[in-house]
Amino acid sequence: MPRIRELLARFGGLFRRAEREREMEDELRSHLELAVAENLRRGMTAGEARRAALVSLGGMEQAREVWREQRGLPWLEVLARDLRYGLRLLARSPGFTAIAIATLALGIGANTAIFAVTESVLLRPLPYPSPNRLAFVREFFTGGGPMSFSMPDFEDLLHQNHTFEQIAVFQGYHGVLTGNGEPALVRGALVSAPLLSLLGAKTALGRGFTAGDDHPGAPASVVLGYGFWRSRLGGGTIVGRALVLDGKPYTVIGVLAPDFPYLLWSPDLYLPIGLWAATPALTSRGNHGSLSAVGRLRPGVSFAAARDDLDSIMARLASQYPATNHDHRAFVEPLSLQLLGDNARALWILLVATGLVLLIACANLANLELVRGSARPREFAIRAALGAGRRRIFAQLLTESLILALAGGAMGLVLAAVAIGPLLHLAPQDVRGFGSGEIPRLMATGIDRGVLFFNFLIAIVAGILCCLAPALQSSKLGLAHTLQESGRATSSRSRERLRSALLVGEMAVAAMLAVATGLMLRSLVRAETADPGFDPNRLLALDVVMVGPRYHSGSAALVSAAEARLVDESLARLRALPGVVSAGATLCPPLVGDCWDYFYSIPGRPASAIRAEDAEFNLADPGYFRALRAPLVAGREFTDADTAASEPVAIINQAMARMWWPQSSPIGEQLRYGEPGGKGKLFRIVGVVADVRQDGLDVPQTPEAFFPLAQMTQGAVVFVARTEGDPSALATAATGAIHAGDPELPVRVHPMTDYVAASLARRKFITLLLGLFGALAVGLAMLGVYGVVSFGVAQRTQEIGVRLALGAAPGDVLLEVVQGGARLAVVGVAIGFAGALASTRAIAGLLYGVGASDPATFAAAGLGLLAVALGACWIPARRAARVDPLRALRFE
Repeated sequence: MPRIRELLARFGGLFRRAEREREMEDELRSHLELAVAENLRRGMTAGEARRAALVSLGGMEQAREVWREQRGLPWLEVLARDLRYGLRLLARSPGFTAIAIATLALGIGANTAIFAVTESVLLRPLPYPSPNRLAFVREFFTGGGPMSFSMPDFEDLLHQNHTFEQIAVFQGYHGVLTGNGEPALVRGALVSAPLLSLLGAKTALGRGFTAGDDHPGAPASVVLGYGFWRSRLGGGTIVGRALVLDGKPYTVIGVLAPDFPYLLWSPDLYLPIGLWAATPALTSRGNHGSLSAVGRLRPGVSFAAARDDLDSIMARLASQYPATNHDHRAFVEPLSLQLLGDNARALWILLVATGLVLLIACANLANLELVRGSARPREFAIRAALGAGRRRIFAQLLTESLILALAGGAMGLVLAAVAIGPLLHLAPQDVRGFGSGEIPRLMATGIDRGVLFFNFLIAIVAGILCCLAPALQSSKLGLAHTLQESGRATSSRSRERLRSALLVGEMAVAAMLAVATGLMLRSLVRAETADPGFDPNRLLALDVVMVGPRYHSGSAALVSAAEARLVDESLARLRALPGVVSAGATLCPPLVGDCWDYFYSIPGRPASAIRAEDAEFNLADPGYFRALRAPLVAGREFTDADTAASEPVAIINQAMARMWWPQSSPIGEQLRYGEPGGKGKLFRIVGVVADVRQDGLDVPQTPEAFFPLAQMTQGAVVFVARTEGDPSALATAATGAIHAGDPELPVRVHPMTDYVAASLARRKFITLLLGLFGALAVGLAMLGVYGVVSFGVAQRTQEIGVRLALGAAPGDVLLEVVQGGARLAVVGVAIGFAGALASTRAIAGLLYGVGASDPATFAAAGLGLLAVALGACWIPARRAARVDPLRALRFE
């Protein structure tokens, strides 16, 4: 309590200062008079008595200071004085203040905006209960990599594991909604009953799934997503109503709350996967469709322990079912890693890039402070002569720097708040959501408490960094020598060396960012100019899903007559449209990445390297490759004779041909579909087609095999039509050609060039941001070059005037100034290149077709930086060459 009363008294001493000062003066005067009177009684003269009294009090001014320290908060008062003095000083130099605040605002604003995005995606916990215990679970094929579950394997893991509280399975679902206006293609999810509760889903209406909904004999039920319910179904009373999906009614039992974020996409609706539990696709232990699982670990269980637990179960299954489960293990990782994908690396790289930009901004401001401080040595010397120590001078410099930094931080916060919206608008869909998903998690990004704290923190750090160089320089001042100097601005070699060192650092950081930007730009150019294996121009894609009882073949291996008839008749009508050059059909079009991947082997050939037995598989009709203008390299295309009754055949791409037959022809060889060592179906290879990029222009080509549409079931098809003019102009007619066969089929139409743009959207976005930060860094560094060289010229005006008066040629002066700046730039670029060689490995995973140490990129970045640096030196060099000797010498 006494301590608290003392603090309150001290705090109260900050107020009513005039009154308290009068009280102090009265009290001191009273003490002095009493002491003088006592000394007079002792026989002293009046002068001696007063002098002795003052000595006993320790001096009036000292006594006043002691009293103030005891009655107030001295450090707060000193801070207030420093703030007032700093504000007055900055107000006298509005140009310097504006430039300093703007420089810091750019650096701090960029950092704040990127941190807001990074915090939203990487640092904020997943919006699920106990997110640190959530695991993404799949099977793992040794030598192949992660793969989807088969349902029997999942059931065994579910019932035999000892490390999970809950574990649930899910997969994607595409269906057709009818009976509510125009037929619509819906994107949903098949989930086991515990999944929604495991993820903490709450319902806005009705209820979620229970175990009673999740088995083959249960009533068909569906849970709707909130957005789908509002936008597609009008948001009215829905629980208890039936929705017709794929020709079958499903009773709506609930609508999820609007804030529920699903995993890898935003489903329109959810169906219990148990309704399909008796189908061959889920009862076969060797069938790995697209099932994945999410589980919550028991408290205290690590991911490694869970992996070991599931591996032991997989080992027993491999021993029990060697034909389907040999070399199978468990794949377990934190759910956050799966959801973030490659976006985590990209965001961290962008955050580091903005941090480097801020370092350059701080170095620039430190250089400005050094230039401004060259006129203040006498001020610091006088303050030191009056008793101010180095700490006191440093405190004053730090206060001035923090004023600028906090003002820059406030302006940067405004810039970040304005920039976040356009930044997210530019972001492609896979960056906005969880990895490859569509959840608009970033759309909630904004200026929250965490972002505010980060902004304040980096503003403080920037202020400290900016004042270090001026403080270091002021600590080296010689008091006597400085006071002997005239009042004009002074300079010193140590100050010049410090400015030069800061400039070299700026150039080094700018060189690192320039190299990284150059590598990403070259990767983007390589990807944009990569041969897609086909001609995407004037090509229209029409996506169709064929569902319902009429399209069921009754066998997983055969195409239904209705499917075959719809495809054939639709193709005939498309080819008959005016303006259509050719048309074909496939399961997954190029650049979309929708093909299924599975294992295969070549009879009589040993397995190749890792993942050699994993390839992509696709379906195509006889006109598909002609419509794409994908060159046939060897053999023949599919023909109308390749039917379900004929020999199974396949066309492979060049990547697969190079892998297995580098020196011979694969025509006539066989390919076995299924796991190596298994008894999969054999296909005769009849042709080799050019590598058609399936997963994106910037994704290395993998082995791929095409099977005839007429020989395998699909349930979905994408028609491609090559046109004479703009393909979008034929969208309505092409859709009508398909609806002529079945008016209830939903059709999604896209020009193929949309797929090309989408395949590079993420790379363009990251390159754009990194390029902006690189350009900002180079611009700030060039301002630094200009500032240092320009100030050097100003400091040497008299010297240059003398030299010109003695006959020096202006060209020699110009060359000398340019050479001085160029030397610093060359040293900075060399150091930056060394740093780039060590750091660009971090972005190696984002590069395509370019090595992390690409000599051409380094050379272009270096030459570009040096050219800009020479341009920055040229202006002050020309000013130096035009100095009038008479005017320069007049000031001596």
